[in-house]
Amino acid sequence: MSIPEATQLHQDIGELKADVRSLSGQVEKLGGALEKALGDRGRIFEASRDIEGLKEELKELREKQASHGEKLAGINAKLFILGTAITAVAGLIGAFASKF
Repeated sequence: MSIPEATQLHQDIGELKADVRSLSGQVEKLGGALEKALGDRGRIFEASRDIEGLKEELKELREKQASHGEKLAGINAKLFILGTAITAVAGLIGAFASKF
């Protein structure tokens, strides 16, 4: 091997070492990014489960709200009927009492 060939080979080896260091740094950065992405994925999965649970809870609350709304409407109707009856009875008592 001649000196120019040896020099070229030495330069090539140096460039390859620099490339390996550069690629190693990039791999480390990608490893960190992958680790972060996996953590984000885990948090997204947990949030998704939480959302599903909250949707189910909201559905149950809306069903209860509808049920309570129906009960409230029934109570209001009964109160209206009782109020009307009380007013009618009071009118009768007043009319009866005025005769004496």
